[in-house]
Amino acid sequence: PTMKVTCTGEGIHNDKKACGALLEVNAFDITRAIHRDYGGGSEEYFYVTCPICGAKTEVYKSKMPAEIRNVVK
Repeated sequence: PTMKVTCTGEGIHNDKKACGALLEVNAFDITRAIHRDYGGGSEEYFYVTCPICGAKTEVYKSKMPAEIRNVVK
C-alpha cells in the first residue's frame, strides 16, 4: 500500500527548501524518529525525505492508511 505526500517541509526543521513535489510513498519510505525537549519529554514523529530536493516532511500517523501505520509503529 502507498499514500501520497506533498513535499512541504512542514513539521521538520529543514536546511533545504521543499520543492512541492507530490510523492507516492510506502511504509519503507517513512522514517520514525523521537524528538526530545529540554524538559526531558519525548515525542515520536514520522517523516519522509524527498528524493528530489532532500527536504523532510512530517507524516502524521493519523493520516496514514492502516496498512502503513501497522508497519511503521
